[in-house]
Amino acid sequence: MENEIYRLYLNALKETDNFQHIEKINFVDQPKKLKVVRLLLNLSQRDFANFLKINQSRVSLFELGKIKLTNKEAKEYLKILLKANIQPIDIEQFKSLEKKIKERGKFNGEYAKKMAQKSIGKASIISAQRKKPTQQENEIMDFLSKKGIKFERNPLIDLGVLKFVCDFAIPNAKKPEFLIEAKRLQTVYRKKQIICELGYKSIKIKQKFPQIKTIVIIDANLTNTERYILKQEFDYVFSINELEKLAVECGIVR
Repeated sequence: MENEIYRLYLNALKETDNFQHIEKINFVDQPKKLKVVRLLLNLSQRDFANFLKINQSRVSLFELGKIKLTNKEAKEYLKILLKANIQPIDIEQFKSLEKKIKERGKFNGEYAKKMAQKSIGKASIISAQRKKPTQQENEIMDFLSKKGIKFERNPLIDLGVLKFVCDFAIPNAKKPEFLIEAKRLQTVYRKKQIICELGYKSIKIKQKFPQIKTIVIIDANLTNTERYILKQEFDYVFSINELEKLAVECGIVR
């Protein structure tokens, strides 16, 4: 089953000319290819079902190959999928997607949601946008400026279900390629709170804007477990003393 989904991914790549022509995917005869698209959109079965406006059980049956789509269903789903920004990725990255999506359930709970939604209120947003930059943020701004990287500080990110002020958007909130969250982790409780908040926000960003790369910069020593947890949701995780590494690995410097 695992090898089959990789084979279907490679087949879909060829069939659609690297997903430039989603309408060429044959979902009727191969409904399992819906799973390929779901993984590329970084969505769980539940979220994908909501996206297509169908029941999760139906998504599951399609992915297992237990039922086939009708021509009418395939056309309806294609209309929705054509609006999504589906991008091809390396096969090794694709292989890690399903595990990542399954393991991120820890960030979908009420605690994580509560921590993230603290920033939703209008007063909180205004306060966040007006706050003076921390020492860590100053270091990041100096670094980005020296590299000639255009950025916007404290942009409002509106995800519909969640509004929050991000630390940096590159180049800006209207056309973000990268979103950077910079955090200082202090007490053990504070670490847990921030990691949950960050994970929840990253999930929501990826659901609405799957093409955006998310970066978290931490001003503290991370345990291997903490770094691993953050890497499940963020594209890149760096400490404040790894800024040079950030520019190279993320390909921000053009």
